[in-house]
Amino acid sequence: MKPDKSATRQFLDMKFEQAGIAISNTIDISSLEGIKQGVIHGLA
Repeated sequence: MKPDKSATRQFLDMKFEQAGIAISNTIDISSLEGIKQGVIHGLA
């Protein structure tokens, strides 16, 4: 996920909470390239 202060993270946290979904394990990745590499290597 994106870092705590990003608008995307705040939006997703709100939606998960509204849906009653508790997220216990996250990885904060601050760059788009980092997210892409994580997906390529099976982290997501």
